[in-house]
Amino acid sequence: MNGFENHAGFNITSTKLQVVEVTGESGKLKLSNLSEVFFNIPLDFDTDKETILLAKLQSAYDELKISSQLISKTISVALPLKLFLIIQLPFDNTLLYWDLLEEFRWELSVLYPHIQPEELSIQYFEIEKNMYITKSTAIVSAIPRKYIELIANFSKNNNLKLKFIDSSHFAAERSVILSDKAITEGLTLSVHISEKTTSILYALDFKPIYTNVCTTKSEKEIISFLEEELSKETAHKINRKFISCAYISGESVTAELNRKLEYSASLQFSKFNP
Repeated sequence: MNGFENHAGFNITSTKLQVVEVTGESGKLKLSNLSEVFFNIPLDFDTDKETILLAKLQSAYDELKISSQLISKTISVALPLKLFLIIQLPFDNTLLYWDLLEEFRWELSVLYPHIQPEELSIQYFEIEKNMYITKSTAIVSAIPRKYIELIANFSKNNNLKLKFIDSSHFAAERSVILSDKAITEGLTLSVHISEKTTSILYALDFKPIYTNVCTTKSEKEIISFLEEELSKETAHKINRKFISCAYISGESVTAELNRKLEYSASLQFSKFNP
């Protein structure tokens, strides 16, 4: 395939490293590698020092390479959703890019006073008002720089070219777009559940328009959060009858939980774990 660069996606959770590799062969994309390895000792992002996290990650990668060598030198990395601060905020579209970043940094410092805002790496996606969202907003995603440095050092140590880092939910949403399960038009709902965190994302024609993230420690809290979001007409004008397709992903999604969510939400979820 002309212009296609072989690519490997790394998904890092607290318990395992997963790798999926896509290569170009005879003008077509080919899934050439699908592997996972569990950490001997789980990653503790709250207490482990960066050197310990790096050593655990390297050990798992070395083990993975024994059974499956990567062809690709370019990688993307998905990190646990709980490491990110993700929020949707109104914004002044007359501000320049760097001024907007500083505005969002200040907003985050107010909403999360325990976080040092200068230690965050921030990106945002502008959402223009539409039939479902009544005012211009931005989805703001922030992560402590130390985790970016961790992945950058891992990539450098292994002669890998790091293309981007994303949350596990955004990475799953991107994978859906590239899959045969994709609905190219209309309103879609994506739910991601992993490591006591639940995230919902609405997209219109595969462009994100609304998101929210919540800490959920039980199935009851997950169901309650989804029910609340499906009826939250103060934040948007979305009604579940407008949803053309619903996806669910995440290592915490069991068949029983999926069944309960489908019953509660009156929706059929297409399970997708990239």
